[in-house]
Amino acid sequence: MKIVSLILAAGKGTRMRSEVLPKVMHPVSGYPIIGWILDTATSFGGVQLVVGHLREQVEDFVRAQYPRVRFSFQQEQDGTGGAVRYAFADADPEATHFLILPGDTPLLKKETIERLIASYERERADLALITCILDDPARYGRIQRSRGNITGIVEYNDATETERRITEINSGVYLVSRELLAEALPRLTNSNAKREYYLTDIVAFAAARKAKVVACVDEDFRSLSGINSRVELAEADRVMQGRIKNTLMESGVTILLPDTVYVERGAVVGSDTVISPGAYLCATALIGTECRIGPHATVRVAVPQGTEIHATR
Repeated sequence: MKIVSLILAAGKGTRMRSEVLPKVMHPVSGYPIIGWILDTATSFGGVQLVVGHLREQVEDFVRAQYPRVRFSFQQEQDGTGGAVRYAFADADPEATHFLILPGDTPLLKKETIERLIASYERERADLALITCILDDPARYGRIQRSRGNITGIVEYNDATETERRITEINSGVYLVSRELLAEALPRLTNSNAKREYYLTDIVAFAAARKAKVVACVDEDFRSLSGINSRVELAEADRVMQGRIKNTLMESGVTILLPDTVYVERGAVVGSDTVISPGAYLCATALIGTECRIGPHATVRVAVPQGTEIHATR
């Protein structure tokens, strides 16, 4: 199995209310959204990134940090199905399977993708997707089933009141064989409320042709959530901060009142260092062992072992 990830990152992100940054370049813990998802995707093989709005910013960042990533340009914002069409046309011809990922899910975990791949292989599937069951499924696409088998996905805007009561939702993460995707993409239509080409329609296409479709149900909905607003950006940042600081504490760093401390991705802290409330560690911080970072101190540089840092006033 040779997997290539197709990452959909062409959208403007209207609800972000920004004229200067594409949605996927907004930072989470000091690092662009798209960087986090690329960290995850590059673990599984090659990556084809679909860009669009303010593409130059995205491409400049990605080329500098992930030089092996390839690009596709979505000229027309005509939906997720349209985005995958562009990516598929440019993708590695030797790829046997495609991992399709939203570009706005920085909290997505490698372990989640590993479970999806394992489920695909175990069930000998043609298409596998990650779903989640929510008490309040909001405006997410609903998973349609018949006798337990997945038959399709209906988007919220196109769903009936009965379908909107379904609590199993689509995450937008798929693993699909090249053969199935090649057959399904030309048959997508825009006969829906948004007049867009929905990638979700490949599920109904596969089911109608008796291809094997399986769901990997994940309980950690937060890690699957996309970012569409500044409020959601702040929530993702809060979760990522928890992960970063927990990793530091598990490595032997003491953080006093962790909720008041901010640590950017890339900061390095040695064991037996104590970080006081209100401290801010920038991505360039390289702090040795047995240091003391005082209250409200900002650290941007290398700090030798045993150093005590105080906030400047």
